[in-house]
Amino acid sequence: MFTFGTLVSRAPCLPSMVALALLAGAPFAQANAATEDGWFPFKPANDNGASVIGMADWLDKPAGRHGMTKIDGDHLSFADNTAAVFWGVNNCNQGCAPKKDEADRRAAFYAKYGVNAVRQHKFMQTICEPDDATTITAANWELFDYNFAALKKVGIYSGWSPIYYLQIKPGNKAALVAGEELSSKVGGNTMGLVNFAPDLQQLHIDLLVKLLKHKNPLTGLTYAEDPALAYLEIQNEDDIFWWSTDKQVLACPTYKKMFCKQFCDWLRIKYKDQAGLLAAWGPRALNAFKDHLDNESLDQDAIFPNCNPWFVGPDGMKMAKEQGTEQRLFDAFRFLADCQTKYYAKVTAAVRAAGYKGPLIGSPWQAAEGLSHYYNIYCDQQVGILDRHNYFGGGTPNGWQFAPTKFDNSSMLSHPGSGLLSSGLQLVTGHPFSLSEWDTQLPNDWLAEGAPIIAAYGMGLQGWSMSYQFASDGSGFSDAVDHRQPWGGSTLWNTDVPTKIGIYPALARMIYSGDIKRGPVISQRKLSLAELEQGKVGFAETVKQQGDVKSISGAVPPEAIAAGRVEITCTDKPSDTKEDKKADKKDDIKPLDMAAYTSGTIITSATKQLAWDTAGQGCFTIDAPGTKAVVGFAPKRAFTLGQATITIDNPFAVVFITSLERGKDIATAKSLLVTAVARARNTGMRFNAAGDTIEDIGKAPMLLEGVQATITIKRAGGAGAKTVKDGDQKKAATAPAATAPTVTVLDHDGRRTDATIPMIDGKFVIDGTHDHAIYYEITYP
Repeated sequence: MFTFGTLVSRAPCLPSMVALALLAGAPFAQANAATEDGWFPFKPANDNGASVIGMADWLDKPAGRHGMTKIDGDHLSFADNTAAVFWGVNNCNQGCAPKKDEADRRAAFYAKYGVNAVRQHKFMQTICEPDDATTITAANWELFDYNFAALKKVGIYSGWSPIYYLQIKPGNKAALVAGEELSSKVGGNTMGLVNFAPDLQQLHIDLLVKLLKHKNPLTGLTYAEDPALAYLEIQNEDDIFWWSTDKQVLACPTYKKMFCKQFCDWLRIKYKDQAGLLAAWGPRALNAFKDHLDNESLDQDAIFPNCNPWFVGPDGMKMAKEQGTEQRLFDAFRFLADCQTKYYAKVTAAVRAAGYKGPLIGSPWQAAEGLSHYYNIYCDQQVGILDRHNYFGGGTPNGWQFAPTKFDNSSMLSHPGSGLLSSGLQLVTGHPFSLSEWDTQLPNDWLAEGAPIIAAYGMGLQGWSMSYQFASDGSGFSDAVDHRQPWGGSTLWNTDVPTKIGIYPALARMIYSGDIKRGPVISQRKLSLAELEQGKVGFAETVKQQGDVKSISGAVPPEAIAAGRVEITCTDKPSDTKEDKKADKKDDIKPLDMAAYTSGTIITSATKQLAWDTAGQGCFTIDAPGTKAVVGFAPKRAFTLGQATITIDNPFAVVFITSLERGKDIATAKSLLVTAVARARNTGMRFNAAGDTIEDIGKAPMLLEGVQATITIKRAGGAGAKTVKDGDQKKAATAPAATAPTVTVLDHDGRRTDATIPMIDGKFVIDGTHDHAIYYEITYP
């Protein structure tokens, strides 16, 4: 077992053949990598007490002390106009109502690592009454209230995402138009149907209002009144434009009939009668979708509103033109947009009447390619915060167990704006943006790239308001890289690892201090409701989705996100009117010129603080007053970032230098934090020879690949390092404290050890393969 002690030697341990393979462009060696020299067991005590890395003092406690969160144009602020930004994690199901001692430990854990917000997700699935899906049990209310109050006390806000495919209970059926049918046909699931069915909408509204009107005895406030509730989400991953809606409607005859009648009522307002309808649609439009409804008639309230998004995607529209169903589809999806906005308006009115004044989210789900995608954006932005979900890499669990299935082991760093960041191409002018679920998924090796990308480019340059990594239900680091479940299963999504939440002390400080400047708007696309009604979009984009993994590309190159803010502007009027053209000229919105931000393989942000190099497998750097960092694949390259120079030996690593003092930068702070992580794997984790299939998930303890790097920090006025002309490291290490800074190795909980590293002329070497460390502190006299 490793024992911390005084360190004097730095011998590279990474196998040269691995480094050479990566430098040559070959995939990083996979098989048995976690048994190679240079890996060490990660064994924190999960002590959430005082430590060098601790951020409890950075959180503004109690949560809500500045008043209710509000939407303030394209960002969030509190009632007293203090800026609001949320860097958080997801809790799920019963994890939102943990036992009281666990709630206390978790609140301390999150505060230590700089989490100031928790998205409480889909909790109504597990903590409601057996006979009523809208009511929490008394026992669970006690736990839920306690958890909320424990988080609030330490400065952590809660956001609510209570509904994920609400399952009706026996006691709810009597209030529904077709409760028994809903149970027998779709398992009691309100998904899709709720977006147009008034009875199901009322069920959802009753649930939300009950939650908001409940008074927490520990705070003395109803949740509607409590400013520690940062936002409310109407529904999770559900909208009328999703694939599931079509299937749900066709399975339920009563709701299908209701849907058809609503569409016919809408058509009569537009076309008056069937003659007017046929004149607009053409003779082939009725009965064109016999598998959905035959013998269609406006007089009989029997025309099916097509809601399968494929029909308005690129291929579907080609077929519609051939079959004479274009106008029918244009009308159907305009009708769907009306259904969605009316539902959201109804919920908004109800929760406002219940006393809640904070921000709302419609749904975080991204619709499919084509008109459905743009209508969905249009509907969501009318509610308030534009929120999305995205994931990257990894494979698929089989019954929550890892199966020998191929997975994506690529990195986002070779393509700026790809993967998680591509969701930011849905940022809407005048609205805050949030990524309330995201993760870099196992068994992808480059887990450590995700959080820095989201923090620097999403929360920083793009100015996003909220981030919630998925998911965390523990009160400390996990024993394994995957999330081991009590029943023996395993999940891909685990925030509680050193390559994710372990980097948060550096990232949260960067975010809360505003170290990364928000970029200027360098590109805008206009989305006109009037043109959507005609099936027109003034730009072309490709939207891809495989499960939870999504990407967008097209009209604006994704790499623009690495340069500055990229927005969609929603308007009710056509963008080709004379008045709109005049406005465009007046506003002087110029086409995107990426050449202004690109030099060779490097894209430099408009703020000059971030630089993304696409060479090889990619990397980026951060050069901000309180943060200097290198993220990605950059072996043996020296990066000079203001006062600091960082050279990493590993083929892949994440190295941050962070000021530990508020209001002070790298040049003036007396205490700096170095965070250094690379890959994480389980003991015995095994891949196939190609490195794209996991054969054995392995077991605890988790192993970390040690990071080797040379760091130089130049500071003016003798506060740097003791100069030793003869290079005698012993003299440097024993130089008087008044003249020489100290580099101390921290343990896995971020506490000081007795081990120190010599610094000569501002230069020192970290070697995680020897130190068995991911944190180091630099202190200046």
